[in-house]
Amino acid sequence: MSLFRDNGKCPEGTAQEMCVSPAGVPADQDITGQQVEIVYAQANLALVVALVVALLLTLGLWNVVDHRLLALWFGAQVVQTSLRLMLVFRYHQASPEQRAQGRWAGWFLAGNLVSGTVWGCIGLVFSFGWPVEYQTLLTMVLAGILAAAISSYAVILSVYVAFMLPAIVIPAQSMLLYNSAIQGKMGILFVLFAGVLLLLARHQRSEGVPEMAANTLLTARTYALNRSEQEAIKQALDSLVAQTDSFYARQLRWIE
Repeated sequence: MSLFRDNGKCPEGTAQEMCVSPAGVPADQDITGQQVEIVYAQANLALVVALVVALLLTLGLWNVVDHRLLALWFGAQVVQTSLRLMLVFRYHQASPEQRAQGRWAGWFLAGNLVSGTVWGCIGLVFSFGWPVEYQTLLTMVLAGILAAAISSYAVILSVYVAFMLPAIVIPAQSMLLYNSAIQGKMGILFVLFAGVLLLLARHQRSEGVPEMAANTLLTARTYALNRSEQEAIKQALDSLVAQTDSFYARQLRWIE
């Protein structure tokens, strides 16, 4: 059984040095740092792939949507993706001490919120008057982006929710505004889909965090044991030096 509680803190009855990383960081903070490290490590690929998908969607809807609206939407995608790639670059250039600051998680969450809003805005141009293949294209792309984002962002649930919520609520409310039963049902299905995605994200996070907690505890224990061994060796050496000094002192007194 893991020594960590659900909140990731060191449980009662466990030596404090066993729940501190080699850098002197408490275990719960170290786990949070690992989560932030993961989302930033996966961000480059996720952002580039999302931008390529946005380009393909723009080209796919070119014949049914006003070109100016599509150009504006894709331009917003380029801008927010570029800014987020700059953020990821700055994170990787930062020192370990700078990365430990909590601001990085907040900035990434804000970026995901903007990204989710931009993706959701494509739902504002959705029309049930389109040919069915265009409706299917838009619906499948949004569903695919939201599902794929779980693997990249779900390790920090709030980061994923910041992306998922606007990306799915904006198209859903747009569909619900139609005075038609089928459109209303589609909007409700989008909302239910959001619930399913949230459950999947929670499940993935629940599997990942205990593993990080175990790794952190193992590292902390190893460090603590190594530190104890080093202290024992130092004490033995100090004792040996003291005994040697005492021996030579007795020899000098005997010679005198």
